[in-house]
Amino acid sequence: MVYGFAAPQELCKKYDLPGATIAHIDEGQIRYICIGNANENKKVNPETLFQLASVSKTFFSVAMLRWSLANNVSLDAPISSLDIDDMMWGMDKNWGQITIRELLSHSSGLNETYYPGYLNNNHPSLFESLQGISFNHTQLKYSQERRGEFNYSGGGYSLLQFVIERALGIGYEKFMRVSLLDAWELNHCLTEYQSDLASSYAAPHNLFGRSIPTRSYVEKAAAGMYSSISDAALFVERLLHSDNSFLLESMRNNSKEGYGLGIEIEQLNHEIDLYYHFGANIGWRTGIFFIPQLNKGFVVLTNGEGGYPFICDLVEKWLNELRLDQPSFIRDKKGKERIVFLLAILLTVFGGFRGFWMLVQVLKRKRYAFISKKRLFLLISMGVLTIIWYFIFFTPYFPPFEWIIAAFMPFRFVELSQILLMCTLVECMYLVTKYRPQPRRLL
Repeated sequence: MVYGFAAPQELCKKYDLPGATIAHIDEGQIRYICIGNANENKKVNPETLFQLASVSKTFFSVAMLRWSLANNVSLDAPISSLDIDDMMWGMDKNWGQITIRELLSHSSGLNETYYPGYLNNNHPSLFESLQGISFNHTQLKYSQERRGEFNYSGGGYSLLQFVIERALGIGYEKFMRVSLLDAWELNHCLTEYQSDLASSYAAPHNLFGRSIPTRSYVEKAAAGMYSSISDAALFVERLLHSDNSFLLESMRNNSKEGYGLGIEIEQLNHEIDLYYHFGANIGWRTGIFFIPQLNKGFVVLTNGEGGYPFICDLVEKWLNELRLDQPSFIRDKKGKERIVFLLAILLTVFGGFRGFWMLVQVLKRKRYAFISKKRLFLLISMGVLTIIWYFIFFTPYFPPFEWIIAAFMPFRFVELSQILLMCTLVECMYLVTKYRPQPRRLL
C-alpha cells in the first residue's frame, strides 16, 4: 500500500507509541509493517505478541459459533439448558434465561463492566469476578428492563466463558484450541501469558510512552487474549475465505448495522459492509477491520495508550485508498479533536493576552502584591479545582478505577490540560496583585 499521508513511523512518534504492527489483507495476500520497539531489548516483528484487549471478544465469538454449529446447539437456547452444576445458580437465577446470542450481542440486560486486569497474578477466580469480589470492577447485575437493548458488557462474555467451562468441564484455553485456534492454525494466539515465551511479548506503555507492568486477566473471553500480527491477520483472512461465509452471516445477527455477534458492522457508500472491533486495555490499543465484499482487511496492534487515534488515522487512509466513506467512529474522533483544538487556541489567546497585559501592568508599577481573605479563598479554590482536574483525568483513583481517563480523551487533551494550567497560573497572578492607587490631583 502506498501511503499518501504521514507514514506510520511518523504517526507513531506523533502519538508517543513505542511500537506497532500493521497488516494488510488483500485477496488472501498478507503484508506486514512493523514499527518501533516491543520492549527495551527487542524490535517489533510479525511474531511479537500483543494483548488483544476487547478484540478477544471477536475471537471468542467465532469459536462459539463454530462450537454451536458442530454440536447442534442453538444460539437462542437459554444458558440454563446447558448441563451446568448448581454452582452457577448460586449467583443469580435470572442469568439462566439469558441466551448465547444475547450474551454475544451485548443485549442480555447485564450491566457494563470494565476490566482493568490484575497485577502480579493477584487475581480472583472467574466465579469471584462475576460476583464482584474484586476491588477493581463492579459486580455483574441483570436488568429485565434492559434485556433486548444494546448495552456493551464485557461481563456478559465473562459469564459465557464461565458457562462453557462448567458445561464442558474444560478450561478456556482447551475450548479455544479445540473450537478455533488449532483448526485455523493460529499457533501464535494465546489465551494467557506464558512465561516461557517472555521474550516474545511486547511491553505495554502508558499515555506518555513509559513502560508499565503487564496485567493478567481471568476474564479472558472479554479482554485477556494475546496474538501476533501474523495470527491476527490470518484470523481475518480465514473469516474472509468463502468457506466461512456462514460465519460472517451469523455474526451479522440479522442486522444491517450495529453490534452483531462479537463484531460491529457499519455500511459505507450505502452498500459496503465494514466489520470492525477495537480493543483497549491498560497499555494496549488494537483494532481489526475487514470488508467481505472486497475481500480486504486491515489489522493494527499497538503497545501504547495513544494507539486509538493512530489506528483511526491509518484506517481513514486505508478507506480513502479504497474510495469509501468514512465510518462514524472516525467522524466522531475528528469532531472531538476539532473541539479540543479550538478550545486550546481560545485558551492560549486568552491566557497569552491576559498574561502579557498583567506583565506590562507590573513592569509599569501600576499593580503591586496584595492579598485579602476573599482573594485567598479564590486562590485556594482555583488550586483545589486544578488538583481535582489532575486526579480525575490523570490518576487511576476515580471511577472506572485503575483506568487513566485522559487516555480515552481526544488527541491533544494533555496539551489542553497544560494550557488550562497556565491560564490558571495567570489568574492566580491577577488574584495576588491589585492596582496601585493613584494620588489625587489638587485643583
